[in-house]
Amino acid sequence: VEGGEEVVKLHFPMSCNLDYLGHRLTATSLLPINSDETLVHGISNARNLGVVPVLDGGECKVALEGIGRSMGLRRHVVGRGDCRTVITHAADVEVHKGTDGNYYVLDTARVLPPRYPVCTSGDSSVGVSQRCLTELFREEFVRRVKGGLNPDGMSGFNHECEGGEGRRRIK
Repeated sequence: VEGGEEVVKLHFPMSCNLDYLGHRLTATSLLPINSDETLVHGISNARNLGVVPVLDGGECKVALEGIGRSMGLRRHVVGRGDCRTVITHAADVEVHKGTDGNYYVLDTARVLPPRYPVCTSGDSSVGVSQRCLTELFREEFVRRVKGGLNPDGMSGFNHECEGGEGRRRIK
């Protein structure tokens, strides 16, 4: 209990990378969730960029906003048209309420803001456009930026400023 209010406990799946004879295996714990049925916050289908995230109006959103602020992330708009909403974390971070009653956070690969992609002579346009998924700022840097950074700044989820202001802020 914090400030007289119950604080939701977020759980993260345990995972491990195993390297053996030049092969990599990623092992992740099984969770008591079942896709869209247990989703309470986030977007389960990242290919559909026009979708507004499912938003738990209370405890999950408050917990995620607190985590985002502590990491130096900035509130930003996702969604399109009349279906816009403001969040602090990356739009494709998911929270599921498991069949055991616990909340599980998934898809945190893009939790930090991306670096602005710089083209080199051998880059393909596809390679450059996908860098926002892999070339991320370090958390220590993000915490130092006054006003915070938008974790969706270079993704298709970012609809904060249609004129590109969100992208210029990353540069």
